[in-house]
Amino acid sequence: MNTQYNIVFGMFNFARDVGEAAVNLSNTPIADKRQEVVENSIPAVRALYRSLRGKGATTKEMQEWMNWNERFQKAGGEAGITEQFSRTNDRAELIDKEFRKRSHTGWLKMRDITLRWMSDFNDAAENAVRLSAFRAAVESGMSDDRAAALSKNLTVNFNRKGAWTSNINAFYAFFNARVQGAARVIDTLTEEDANGKMQLSEIGKKI
Repeated sequence: MNTQYNIVFGMFNFARDVGEAAVNLSNTPIADKRQEVVENSIPAVRALYRSLRGKGATTKEMQEWMNWNERFQKAGGEAGITEQFSRTNDRAELIDKEFRKRSHTGWLKMRDITLRWMSDFNDAAENAVRLSAFRAAVESGMSDDRAAALSKNLTVNFNRKGAWTSNINAFYAFFNARVQGAARVIDTLTEEDANGKMQLSEIGKKI
């Protein structure tokens, strides 16, 4: 309720992901594509949203992005916090059961339409910068698999988690995201020197 079905979270999450990706691209093979990835996040989120809503493209450019999205999904690049909840049938059924206890049919229909719209928007926002990075990586000569791995881990990959993550998250909100975020920042700011010792990277020095 605080993430997937929250339109404000989705907007802030998108803005944060774009900024985070711009920094994290600095130590990837497509560091020179940073501006392109950031700029293309906007048409990417539009295409993703239309696809999730089951609607066709309105322009040739949007159709191209939809085609790239199919390729992106097949390569396994899609990720996001929303997949942990809405794509899990037992949790979805539990939530629906609780709503039905407190609602009548007409309100339920309106609720479903509203929640589905917010869910689709947040899914699109969550993967837009990843899709943009995936396309830039493939067009730079990277294989689909490598491009998917790069884009999926460009920002916090909510599908990556340890055995205790779910339990810890119940007591410490976004524990998994915070651990991954800290690790990704360290990875961007540092590098190994010739002797194998850690030192600030070029982007780390600038920051």
